[in-house]
Amino acid sequence: MTGSAEAYERYQAPEFRRLLAAARRSLERNGGEIKGSIGLANPTTAERNAIIGVTGTYRSADVRRITIPLSALEQSVRNVTGMSLRDVLERVGPELRFRTDERTALDQARQTIRAEGEASPLHAEHSWYRQWLASLASDGTITGLINKKDTHLFSQAVRVLEHLYNRPIDAPPLMLPALADATTGDTKALNPGRGSLPTLVLRALAMARGISLESGAEARRELWDAFDVIVDDLASRVLVLNLPATGQGLGQWLTDAARYGTPFHVTLHQLITLPIAVNLPTVYVCENPAVLRRAAGELGAGSPPLICAEGRPSTLSVSLG
Repeated sequence: MTGSAEAYERYQAPEFRRLLAAARRSLERNGGEIKGSIGLANPTTAERNAIIGVTGTYRSADVRRITIPLSALEQSVRNVTGMSLRDVLERVGPELRFRTDERTALDQARQTIRAEGEASPLHAEHSWYRQWLASLASDGTITGLINKKDTHLFSQAVRVLEHLYNRPIDAPPLMLPALADATTGDTKALNPGRGSLPTLVLRALAMARGISLESGAEARRELWDAFDVIVDDLASRVLVLNLPATGQGLGQWLTDAARYGTPFHVTLHQLITLPIAVNLPTVYVCENPAVLRRAAGELGAGSPPLICAEGRPSTLSVSLG
């Protein structure tokens, strides 16, 4: 019966389930070596009879724990199937996972990621980057990326950060899809809900700003905006009063609104698609819309040019100002 399907199927019976599970744990713990003993607590009658068959030694019905050398199970399995205990366990499935080897591989993978992170010029230049890298190692983020086989996301995050910090100071705002495409080849890679990459990058940017990373679309949009990255060019907008400009479309609308002293909302999308030129010696900026509203109500077309950031400076308000 050696090596036959019937012999192998014997070890799929319920009375061998716990015994083979104990054998699996022992082999995984000891790197596949057949050594030591395994045992069962409170064995059933079927389990006790199976162990008697393995060892050839009688065990009384009132025994509460049975312990046998793993080598005895190995020899019994070979006699019955012609296969090793490991072969039988892996045929039952799944493959054995040797913890020592896995720990070694995990440690090596962690070191590889840390080395990659430390090789970036940002590591020597910025304390926030070093803090970010250390936090990813200490809170289990790097381990999670390794276990999920997502270490490429770390590499992409570093490229995004390098791209942002290598941009010229006077470079125009960058749309989020363009940033994603330039650093990952996927225009949607940095979109919310696209896995760990956006969070990895935003954690670093928050540390660079000395703030905590907050949840919510608005907080994340503002953080991107702080680095001249536009998530939504329609959401980035300002309220203006008496800001005549030249340029087709938007320039004409602004000039007409100024003629009547009417407040006008300008979006970044308008500014990008309908560029304008503003030739005024002085433009005033405020944060509270109530200030602009009062200026429009009391001064109308006679009010000085005014830009209202509506509570928070944005890339658009900086561009117009």
